Amino acid sequence: MARTSKKTPNVARKSRKAIMPPSPLAQESQQQLDNIRTALAHDQTELAITLLATLQQRDPANPQAFLLAGTLQMQHGKPQEALSSLLNASYQLPNQPDVYERLARLHAQLGHDRAALSAMHRLVALRPSNAQGLFQLAAMYHEAGYPTQGDLWARRALLKRPFVVINAEREEKLRILVLRNAAASQWRFDAQQFRYALVQGHRHLPGGLDAAHITRVELFVDTLENTPELLRKLPAVDVVLNIIEDKDANHAALRMASHVADRLKRSLIHSAELVDEVDGTDQQAELAHARLCEKAGVAPWAFELPTPPKKDMAPETLLTLHVAITGTVQGVGYRQWLADELTQRELAGWVRNLADGSVEAVVHGTLEHLQPLCDAVPSGPENADVTGLNVTPWEGDIPEGVAILETL
Repeated sequence: MARTSKKTPNVARKSRKAIMPPSPLAQESQQQLDNIRTALAHDQTELAITLLATLQQRDPANPQAFLLAGTLQMQHGKPQEALSSLLNASYQLPNQPDVYERLARLHAQLGHDRAALSAMHRLVALRPSNAQGLFQLAAMYHEAGYPTQGDLWARRALLKRPFVVINAEREEKLRILVLRNAAASQWRFDAQQFRYALVQGHRHLPGGLDAAHITRVELFVDTLENTPELLRKLPAVDVVLNIIEDKDANHAALRMASHVADRLKRSLIHSAELVDEVDGTDQQAELAHARLCEKAGVAPWAFELPTPPKKDMAPETLLTLHVAITGTVQGVGYRQWLADELTQRELAGWVRNLADGSVEAVVHGTLEHLQPLCDAVPSGPENADVTGLNVTPWEGDIPEGVAILETL
């Protein structure tokens, strides 16, 4: 007779972690952090500094306090103190991008090239889908004298964001596809402003185009050889403008420019046809504009020369700006990220989603604080991918505090 086992069935047991309630010190520290952020949002900097000092006396290793202290010290021209605070924050916040963005900026401004590159590498690792950081890292390598590494990161950036749309600031009268060649561009990195630029083509183009009435779709032809389907993803354009210089090293890129125009069935205009090799003047820019309209087959309009930044504008000058952000910016925490940035940078403003999938914001503060914010906007939170940014003066009500508004 078969024996019946008397063993009880093996029941899988789920391991349960005991969830410890936050300690009174942790609760008190969090409340104090909230009070500090509220004070900063209402432009009460002295109160915020006092509250922060009190918090660090009671909780001397609080990582968020280190981050806030470093941010305030950066804003008040204390780079060495800020560096110490942010390094302390980084030991406990290894996965917080804001820490490494600020560390990369500080190291760059202090001339610590390798440390800046290291911090930027960590930031890119935390935001792998963000093309802006990849472009920044490429420019930093080029500026530090490592072109091979710079080209490597530039190629990675182009795979993430091969084109960008820069919308007309007011009424769109012409949409141009501007063709660039990253391999032939000169990469520039401004350590003090912590921004990069690609210098290519004639000095008047495309920066001399009428930004008030022309939408630019800027495309790097470098990526088309491996991703020809990219042309189907481009928005509709009226003409194709090639700013790749006619040099032996650019023959492949120039052939690709002609191919793009043929595939899109649009006229191809070379920048050399629009400008003369003379010193830049307002008249020269207006002449280029007239030639562009003629070749594009559109009626010319009154050209508005882009307004250059005022060199004599003081850092404490108060400005109110409207910021329009397009790309993958909804459903990725972009509004909350921007609201946090406003709070940490002592700026007022509001942010909201728009029905077309974009995000808009109005920000108010000093030029000294607004410039770094505008530089950071294309990065955004981890999963964001900003493809278009348009910043214009705001004539409406000046915001107070920080707010996230309902979708419009």
